[in-house]
Amino acid sequence: MDSLNLQRCLDELLDLGKKNRLLYFSETGGIIKTISSLSASDFLSSLLNNKRFSIFDLDRYQHALNLTNEELNSSNKRMEFYFKAKDKYLTGIHKNDELLLLPKRAGLYSTLKRIAATAGESLEERGINILFLTFGSLTWNDIDEKEDITSPLLLVPVYLEKKQGSKDFEIIINESEDVQVNTTLAYKLKQTYSITLPSFDPDNDDYTLYMRKVKESIASFTDWKLRDDSYIGLFAFSKIDMYHDLKSHEKEALDNPVVKKLFGYSAGEYDFKDRNDEKPVLHN
Repeated sequence: MDSLNLQRCLDELLDLGKKNRLLYFSETGGIIKTISSLSASDFLSSLLNNKRFSIFDLDRYQHALNLTNEELNSSNKRMEFYFKAKDKYLTGIHKNDELLLLPKRAGLYSTLKRIAATAGESLEERGINILFLTFGSLTWNDIDEKEDITSPLLLVPVYLEKKQGSKDFEIIINESEDVQVNTTLAYKLKQTYSITLPSFDPDNDDYTLYMRKVKESIASFTDWKLRDDSYIGLFAFSKIDMYHDLKSHEKEALDNPVVKKLFGYSAGEYDFKDRNDEKPVLHN
């Protein structure tokens, strides 16, 4: 019974609802598509080796893109020029240390300022990093919801830093945090399909090898799709650390008298409202 109650706690910490963008991913709320001229594997490897990446600057390439000043400053048409820049960017006017960011709406730099400020506040006030670059995604089918869902696979903790004396931002890795496999997705696939997503070891794995392992793990699901995409944005899953701690100390938690009381355990008995339902009464 204790294990059942503990599992319920773990489920709640993971948050499997549709508001969780680690499962139900979408380009909203400051999630920005990120494109590098490097391969996904080289991009990730460079980032892990502390390479700094600048943000592709339309102003710098105004002449190469044949943009007038009026066009460059037109917020209504700016997205059109980002996609125009994408074509140029991938054919020679870029540098390998630059990233092209494609926001859904105009106002890239105001969005980056907001993202950087929110991430900074989270680190300063709570000591929790919420800013990540995602690498790779899986589009899969949830038999419980009967719909296709896209979820990121790897999450790399990063900083957005302003260049000194410039409005431009740089993206660098946050070395105090580990690269994470999407734990929420891993849990959901394990519970629903008995699929075990591979772990990622930055010292021994590269991105290509990792995606090959993922492909092998989902081989029986031929309609699922893997993509080599990347996004930067805020992923507020601070409870994931609590999940890891509780999961790795499960036995100690079950033996803890405070936890036993929360689960409705008293004097060797479990007190349930309905034993068939197996839901505990929480004692104050």
